[in-house]
Amino acid sequence: MPSALRMAGSEPQRPTRYVPITASRFFTGLWTQRSPLREAAVPYLYEKFYSGARFDSLIAGQNVEISSRLTLIRRPGLSSFNASSFPAIQAFQAFRTQSAGVESIQVLADSAAAVYDATNGAKTALLTKAAGAGQTRFQPVGNVLYLADGVELKKYLKVSGSWVVQNAGGAAPANAPQVSLAALPDPYPVWAADTFYSPSLLIVDSNDNLQLLTTAGTTGSAEPAWATAAGATTTDGSAVWTCQGTAAWQANHAYAAGAYIAATWTVTVSYQYYDAYTRQYETGYATTTYKDFFQCTTAGTSGAAAPAWQSGLGSTTVDDTVVWTDQGAQITWTAIGATTLVATDQAIQDSNNNLQQVTAAGKSGAAVPTWKTSTGAYTADGTASWRCAGPPALGPANSGQWYYGYCFYSDLTQACTTLSPLSVGIELQANNYVAVQGSGSGDSQYTKIRLFRSTQQVGSAVPATMSEMLFLADIAMPAGGAAGTWTYNDTIADDGLNEFIQAPLADHNDAPPASTVAMAYHLGLMWYASGTTVWYSRVADAAPGIPLECVPPSNYFTFPAAVVRIEPCPVGLLVFTASDVGLIAGTNTSNSPLYAVTNFVAGVGLANYNALTSYAGTFYLFSRDSRLLTLRPYASLNAQVAAVETQAELQEAGFPIGDQLATWNQANVYLTWHRGGTTDVSLFVSDGATGWFRMSAAAPPENALIWSPFAKVTGGCGAVQSIETSPGVYKLLVGPSAAGGAILQRDWSTFADAGTPYTAFARIGSIMLAQSGNQALVDFISVEGPAAGSAPTLGVLVNEISGTPTALSNSTNDNWYQGLPSTTLYALRFWMSQTRQAAICRHLQVEIDWAAEDAANELYGYTIFAAQHVG
Repeated sequence: MPSALRMAGSEPQRPTRYVPITASRFFTGLWTQRSPLREAAVPYLYEKFYSGARFDSLIAGQNVEISSRLTLIRRPGLSSFNASSFPAIQAFQAFRTQSAGVESIQVLADSAAAVYDATNGAKTALLTKAAGAGQTRFQPVGNVLYLADGVELKKYLKVSGSWVVQNAGGAAPANAPQVSLAALPDPYPVWAADTFYSPSLLIVDSNDNLQLLTTAGTTGSAEPAWATAAGATTTDGSAVWTCQGTAAWQANHAYAAGAYIAATWTVTVSYQYYDAYTRQYETGYATTTYKDFFQCTTAGTSGAAAPAWQSGLGSTTVDDTVVWTDQGAQITWTAIGATTLVATDQAIQDSNNNLQQVTAAGKSGAAVPTWKTSTGAYTADGTASWRCAGPPALGPANSGQWYYGYCFYSDLTQACTTLSPLSVGIELQANNYVAVQGSGSGDSQYTKIRLFRSTQQVGSAVPATMSEMLFLADIAMPAGGAAGTWTYNDTIADDGLNEFIQAPLADHNDAPPASTVAMAYHLGLMWYASGTTVWYSRVADAAPGIPLECVPPSNYFTFPAAVVRIEPCPVGLLVFTASDVGLIAGTNTSNSPLYAVTNFVAGVGLANYNALTSYAGTFYLFSRDSRLLTLRPYASLNAQVAAVETQAELQEAGFPIGDQLATWNQANVYLTWHRGGTTDVSLFVSDGATGWFRMSAAAPPENALIWSPFAKVTGGCGAVQSIETSPGVYKLLVGPSAAGGAILQRDWSTFADAGTPYTAFARIGSIMLAQSGNQALVDFISVEGPAAGSAPTLGVLVNEISGTPTALSNSTNDNWYQGLPSTTLYALRFWMSQTRQAAICRHLQVEIDWAAEDAANELYGYTIFAAQHVG
């Protein structure tokens, strides 16, 4: 390349036959899969007609990289990320969680025997893996991390403030619940003479607080000294009262359901009457004052002003968001009197076996009254009054059969199994209840038994759909787990079932396969791969449980070969198998159902789970035939059929070093894209044992993908992955390849591996200086770079394509000003011989060598000073 002076027309002081051949930037990179006598990446026509050549292409090297400035540098070293002693690490995972708007990231490390939390220098075993387990595959979804290793399927989450590992999904109860009929006990007391009954059990005490009768008995000889704190009790003879707080209604107050108040209000009504004196109709007014108790039956906050109270036992009053129910007229202790029997009963069963409900507080008579038998009729009894409610609802007979089923449920995580087999049908008889019994679970994540029942309208037909089995009750998990038993006595009518919670019937909540080896989160569903099958979870519905952990038996697709990995993309879910790339497309809607394309990209099998990564919509994979490929799926409009077609673009990005990759053990390959800022956005392709190749994009104005020579890690390496270690910050982590090693990280502040410096070299060529029948004279080779660390040494391989280069030991400073060398640059001229005699050759390779030192060595460029030789 001519200098600026020559381009401007300047002539040298002394004519020379030599010309400089300069490489001032390195943008071709390592290119080993080529003829060694041809420069890399030069098209034939360009080479033929324009004599184009690339004098920067590398044929070999180790521990050097092409920087974002297109210079040759010693690769960055590895410093300690976690200095604890770990076993060989198979994979890393960044687990991002959110809590109160704060994001945090845990760094997990997987080994053959355990999964560790390696965050901030810690080494905490989260999971001890089962025998036969393989590498752990991770899939985060929100604040839950799923872990699969081919033997067990687990989840890692926070429960009650603590991080725990639980099973993902669980086994349904194996046996149906047992059911039997039992006689129903009579819950209603009989009438008692000379006893004070009240519909509210409340009084207003002398402090204007409300006191609730909580223990029946006989009042004392005088009114007691009342407790004034809410919840405090007062003993009154053998009766006990519990303070409910102030009787007065309060504005803008939050009332809980069950709270009591006492309200007083006046109602004035007008009426017409005939005045005989004036012989005209006149308007009269009647004023009535009410004093009633009210109970909060809908919790809320009261209004700014008292509502218009509605009188009458059982009537309701809306007070902003609170609903009050009238509990009857106010009474005081004086109205009851000393040494009086007081009862907590608000209803009794009379001698006609009818239910009588007290409607007016008072003391019953000395003898049994003549009970009214018509429903709604009132019976006077001393100063009390009773309303007939008809026969008590004690176990009426059914007209059809009930069926029961149960599942295991966690009230902490809402995890839920599939329903057990259904019980036999049982028809409820009058004055009976159904006793239901079943077994517990040995899975510690489940805390309750969730019981479901059909309605009697099912009749003798066995329920077959979830909407026919409705929620009945939650029961505490019995002690002893699977060995324990639980019992529930069912007295609930059909209208007491919860129709909004339906039973997970017919394998609806089956657990994902424990043999899962790959997972993905796509379309709001969890996808699980096992063998040649890809399963997917159910959508959210009225059944209890975590939909992502429930896989109905019909939710699957089968592929011709074993599935290695599954990854979402804009056109669907890519299914990487051992022989092809498949696709599951569709959006899982009625207009776009899911469907599978088993040979979306035929003949491209994925080498192993770790041999895949993606960046900017493009997937990079190491194939079963040892090629490094790029796969870009996309959708395009086919105008001829007016439909969107899904396609894929496939290229071999690893061709320049394909001959090197072909020798690797496919089972150990790792691919990862590292997002290390503008200087280090690169693809790392590791052999999982000794080091990696690095591919990066050339800096503008060049446009190419550049491979750097192999990075040989001191001490070897296991997993190599770029991991987000804190929000927005990525680090390239390197796991130990054997037990007893630390986890390292790529570090631009050091050029040694865990403190051990390494040698580095790059070999350029072969550089063709003359074609056959011609020769070239090479006078010297000069190199230039920043004065950081030691200057490199040079070696040449003349007219050979392999072998040990000959060191050029005769060098002089090539960068001087008035006899003084530069202090910021090294510039060395390496003569081809000790006597400075030019070398005669057709082609040569140039090797740049740096000694083992912890220094940021760099080469800006080099120049070959040569001439055409005639002779």
